[in-house]
Amino acid sequence: MKLPSTILAGLLALPPSFTAATAAPDADAPDETAEGEDGGEGEGLSADAERAREAYVRGTQLYQDADFEAALEAFQEAATYYASPDFQFNIARCYERLGNYEEAIRHYEIYLRTSEDSMDRAVVEASIEDLRERIAEREAAEQAEAERLAAEAERKPSKPLILSGAALLGVGAAVGLGGGIGFGVMVARDNAALGDVASGNPEGLSFAEAETLADQARANQTLELAMIGAGSALAITGAVLLAVGLKRKRDAEAGEQAPPASAQTWRLSPYAAPTANGLSAGLHFGGQF
Repeated sequence: MKLPSTILAGLLALPPSFTAATAAPDADAPDETAEGEDGGEGEGLSADAERAREAYVRGTQLYQDADFEAALEAFQEAATYYASPDFQFNIARCYERLGNYEEAIRHYEIYLRTSEDSMDRAVVEASIEDLRERIAEREAAEQAEAERLAAEAERKPSKPLILSGAALLGVGAAVGLGGGIGFGVMVARDNAALGDVASGNPEGLSFAEAETLADQARANQTLELAMIGAGSALAITGAVLLAVGLKRKRDAEAGEQAPPASAQTWRLSPYAAPTANGLSAGLHFGGQF
């Protein structure tokens, strides 16, 4: 029966038969094996095989403690002292638990190549297939996130236009209304005083004082019109920027490519001209979107 690959996730290979696979020692090398067949655990092993066994035991405990980084290092250490397919299996297990699926697959495949008579070949192959599916899912998620970030980056150019447009619109409205009302009150007061002079001059103003009052009224009216014109210019500029920014945002959200800035030709031209009542100021807007 083929076991699900998820069963493999909690298993480690059993300790290899060190004595059966230990390479024959060099005849000229000093004898590092212990004498006697009735000794304790580790008796009769070469020094490297004993180190591999110790690293395996340590790695197994670390793995059970869910310290997969340290367990990986222990199994890799064991593999440097003793060539056993079982160590490759355990190294693959650690990589899998650490989320490094590519390395897990590589070591599973080494295990299969070097352990041709393995009884769990079908399970390991199923685990490799499962890991490949996980890699594909991860890459698809990363691609979707990259596309989301790209779409968000395309929408960002509209944000400064929207913010600056809204700010200019607010400032323009404040300047136009505040200045217009403030200087308009002053103009109305001066005109009322001039009307009193023409109606009998109850304040007893001299001719020079009346001329000064008239000049003051004309100056205040000029300032009133200038403030209204400047406020209107700022407000119109803000409204245009806000409209362009919102349009670009809608185009980006709809998946449409907004036209480049060079293709959007428009201009704002301030103007000022004398009139019978003083100075007329404003903003001329024109262009093509």
